[in-house]
Amino acid sequence: MGGRGEMNNLIILYGPTGSGKTKWQNYFIHNYACIDLYGLTTREKRNELEKGYWFVTNQLFQEYLESNQLINVNKYQNEFYGIHIQNFKNSFFISKKINKPIICISDISSLNRFQKEIQEIIKPKKIKVYCVYCQPPPNYLELLQQRGSYDRMEIVEKEIEEHNEMKHLYNISNENEADKFIQDKII
Repeated sequence: MGGRGEMNNLIILYGPTGSGKTKWQNYFIHNYACIDLYGLTTREKRNELEKGYWFVTNQLFQEYLESNQLINVNKYQNEFYGIHIQNFKNSFFISKKINKPIICISDISSLNRFQKEIQEIIKPKKIKVYCVYCQPPPNYLELLQQRGSYDRMEIVEKEIEEHNEMKHLYNISNENEADKFIQDKII
């Protein structure tokens, strides 16, 4: 499933805060055996079961940053996010070996830079990058309020406005769209 020919596939999920990026990441991992490209963050875990990140100290994050070991670095609500280059290379190697796509989450603010960083690390002819927009559900703002994200509502409204102004090549908002994307582009 990892690709058509000799290409590895990388699926980058992006969308506004709370739009379901982690939900879709887990969906692709569990239903299509995608390889989870864990990132680093300085924020606290939302709950004990949360996956998808290595939770590190600000000091360790800064050490990695200063020694040029991170890509896809961004800051959101005074917390840092990034992907360790060695983790990316390891995921790429595993993806190639078992023929499965890699999946990760990115912030819209670093999406273009992240794609360029990937091309610098891996030859462009060896990896196909798919940026997939996670469309928030119609009752999105209500769900965020129920989740207790009141402190982020102003940021969320700005993010939605920015995302609505963009043209997204691939969109998912339900399982049918997610399955169709995988079947049309990856398998």
